Order: sequence, then structure tokens, then C-alpha cells
Amino acid sequence: MEVALSTLFLLIFLLPGLIFRRFYYTGPFSKQYNNSTFFKLLLASFIPSLVFHTMWYGLSSILRFPTLDVELLAPLLTKIKPEATFTNIKQNSLNIFWYHFTMSLFSATFGLLLQRFVRWKGLDRRYKILRFQNSWHYLFKGEFFDFRYSEISLEDENTVKDIEFFFLDVLTEIAGTPILYEGVLVDYELSVSGELNTVTIASVSRRILFNGENKQRKDSPSDIDGSVLVLPYCNIKNINLAFYKLLTFDSEGDLEKEKYNKEDFIKIDGKFSKIVEVS
Repeated sequence: MEVALSTLFLLIFLLPGLIFRRFYYTGPFSKQYNNSTFFKLLLASFIPSLVFHTMWYGLSSILRFPTLDVELLAPLLTKIKPEATFTNIKQNSLNIFWYHFTMSLFSATFGLLLQRFVRWKGLDRRYKILRFQNSWHYLFKGEFFDFRYSEISLEDENTVKDIEFFFLDVLTEIAGTPILYEGVLVDYELSVSGELNTVTIASVSRRILFNGENKQRKDSPSDIDGSVLVLPYCNIKNINLAFYKLLTFDSEGDLEKEKYNKEDFIKIDGKFSKIVEVS
């Protein structure tokens, strides 16, 4: 009975840390939480749980919120009969519920806001210790340009925020025939282990490559009907990426001012637009 109570106490103690990590690793980084073993998950949740319990117990006392009766911990550390523990729990059940409910709500909110702050300030791109374990996100979104020790950079005064289109050249092999797919990145999916599982592209064209003994040739690109194309990673040999932004000017005068050629732009709804590579 004492072992069961001790285990229950440990799980309750680690609950705010588990919730914090669940909400910190969300969106494209959710696989980092799921990829952890149960033991690693508990170990990584210990320090956040300790911090949350310390903070919440102090704040609850200051703000006169329901607080946890520390006397409930005594049976777990002494030889007091279990009946005394259940009596204490029954008498303080409402306080226990509100203490853990409010702390869990705070842990979830803090985890979500902390992730957004780290992403907003680009701290995960500048400091490797804060980087999320999803290298494909940083690669596909061009955020690797902001890495502190990156050997390459964007052209001119472009920034990662300027990137609006992600073009992919995906080389696959189906039944021994190499096929090159070209299109705009729409989405990607990771496996449970965090590896790339599928890539989804739109506005797709296809080239079938033919290998000869001494030469290689490729046919003309042909457009593929449909909204999107999903490519399984198991068929992908390599991926080439290019990053683009959209230049838009309201009038020919603006074009001339920036020294752009009108013929290079397409006029849509009275505005001149052109897609320009930034990398």
C-alpha cells in the first residue's frame, strides 16, 4: 500500500512538468515529445515540476488561493497508517483539486507561451541548446539561414521572413525509373520516430529521366493534374530547395524608381508582380 501511494505521489508531483512539456512541444515540434521514452519523459519533467510546485505553493499562499496541505506528505515518508492518509485526503479533497487544476492550467499556458516567445525571438535559431529536434522544419522553412554558425546566407538584404514560396525538386525512383517532381512545398509529415515520412507539393510538373551508359537525358516537363501530390520519403533519393519572395509594385513609376524592367513583371489587378529567388 505504501509503495502504491508513493508511486501515486510521484506521478502527481510530475504532472505539471509533463503538461508543460506537452504544450511546449506542439505544432511542427510535437514529435519531440512523443519520441521520448517514458523514463526520459519523467526525468525531463522533474525539474519543471519542482519549479512549478515551488512557485504555485508560494503564490497560492500569497494570493490566498487554496493550498496543498503538506501534512498529506507525512504518510509517504513515515510509518503512519494509510487510513490517516485517506482521511486527510477526504478532508482536503477540494483544496487538492483546485491546487492541481490551477497549477496544471498555468503549466499548459506557460509552456505554450514560452514556445511562442522562443520562436518569435528566434532564440531556437540563434542558440543550439534551445533548438527543437525537427531539422526538416528548419530546412524546409529556410530558417537554417539564421543559424549562428551558418556558412551560407540570403542574398542582398533579404531575411527569412521575406520568404513566401518554397520550391522543391524531388528526385524519386519508381520501378527503377528516376522521376523528377517539381513543385511548391505545401506540407510534410514526420514519422513517430521524428524522421521524414511524406512530402506534399502543389503546382507539380514531372520529368522522367533516362539513364544511358555514357549519357543522361530527360524528357520535357509535363504538368500533373490535381491539387497536391504526396510523395513518400521511402521513394525519394534527394531534394533540392529554392526559396522565393513576391515583389509587388503599384505602378510603373514605382518599377522605374527601383530600376526594374516592366517586361519582367506580370500585371494583376493593376499591380505588377514577380517571384524572385532570395537564396
